[in-house]
Amino acid sequence: MGAWGTAIFSDDFACDVRDDYIKQIIKGKSNEEATEIIKKSMMPESGDEDYPVFWIALAVTQWKKGRLLPEVRDMAIALIESGDDLIRWEEEPPKQYKKREAALEKAKQTLLSPMPPAKKIPVPSWMKSDPWQKGDVLSYKITREDIDYSEYCGKYILLRVEDMVFNKINETYLAHYAVFAWYGDEIPNPAIVDSLTYLKLREVEAGTPDYFYFMSEHISIDKKDIKEHDIKVLMSDPAFNTKDSELLKNGRQGHGISSPGYFDNLVAKLLHNNL
Repeated sequence: MGAWGTAIFSDDFACDVRDDYIKQIIKGKSNEEATEIIKKSMMPESGDEDYPVFWIALAVTQWKKGRLLPEVRDMAIALIESGDDLIRWEEEPPKQYKKREAALEKAKQTLLSPMPPAKKIPVPSWMKSDPWQKGDVLSYKITREDIDYSEYCGKYILLRVEDMVFNKINETYLAHYAVFAWYGDEIPNPAIVDSLTYLKLREVEAGTPDYFYFMSEHISIDKKDIKEHDIKVLMSDPAFNTKDSELLKNGRQGHGISSPGYFDNLVAKLLHNNL
């Protein structure tokens, strides 16, 4: 399950559905065209645990944008009432199950209420180039309260812009962030990075000849996130070279796009397990 919380969009797939729909609208597609495009490209088969996530995320997104189609609304409400979405939460703690149940009921009531008028959708941050340079060292504050290891909420970490990768689909440059093996209550002197190593973000096939690991992740960050997570450039390093670090040189770049919420949860787990 790709969820890091119980809210409708505390879920990687739900965020992908929302973002793909918005992207199609910004590209000039009609509401109906955008809906059909993402149904063909993203909708799981009925019975898949992400099937209700798809319809609920699409419906809530369309409602918020003043574009909710009746058939999308009806499908989402039917799936909420069926309890299909809650099946994947049955193995979670009862408190989490209840929170998800409440989130679904709130979504249902939202979909049944008058939606706001349709307005032009501004270009989101993930359709813009990230405002950094390769080699930059950034401060980043973990702010999600509903992460698995909540003791790291409010802690600062340090990121390295490991690369700026050109995205052909959106024609933007996306930052890939490596995470230093450090956390603290305040932003440190950036010179500290000279004595720090990096965290492996994900390891695959551990203990086998096929073992590999990921060292960097792209995070979808907008102006609001920059303020909320207190992201600042602490140091620029135009001479930075990934090959200067054995960990970075031998690691892989993540292929997906992480939300700050997912990233907070991922890093908190890494800090708990490694420091």
